[in-house]
Amino acid sequence: MANELQYYGNPLTESGLNVTAIIYDDLGSVVGGSITTAEIGSLGIYISSMPIVSAGIYVVRFFNGSILLGQGAIEWNGTEEVTLAGLNDFDPSIDIVSRVSLVDITVANSDMRGTDNAIMSGTNSIDTKLNGIETNINELHAIHGLNSNTPMTVTATTRVAGNISQAITGDGTSVSTVIRV
Repeated sequence: MANELQYYGNPLTESGLNVTAIIYDDLGSVVGGSITTAEIGSLGIYISSMPIVSAGIYVVRFFNGSILLGQGAIEWNGTEEVTLAGLNDFDPSIDIVSRVSLVDITVANSDMRGTDNAIMSGTNSIDTKLNGIETNINELHAIHGLNSNTPMTVTATTRVAGNISQAITGDGTSVSTVIRV
């Protein structure tokens, strides 16, 4: 129990707060009450030690008053946090995974029935879809005048922002129609 509870806040906006930690068990019950944290200097870093609790996985939530600052999970063995550094004693010749023979004999995706790279092929490429979404978002941002680098100009008959042009038709009083040209 040595400063396992850690909240890393923004030093410009989250220094000098009264940060408390609340720990919840797997049923959502509060364990150990509200735990006061100490700030390291004025860095917005708050620390405290885990209370005496049994082994398990817990959720830690950090608050400034009633405002939730952040949360995370901690795996606890009863006396200290379980970390990857503490998992260095795996012996594949005797530990449970050694009984999975498929791992040793499968060297390729031979069990994938015709799905190799299906999501990444042709027009179904994730990159292609993400690029299309990004383009649409950027254009919406521009045509609504939200991008200061691409100001929108509106006249009685057009709206233009960068390379996006829209025609405005109608009587301009009761009904107008905007169409991309």
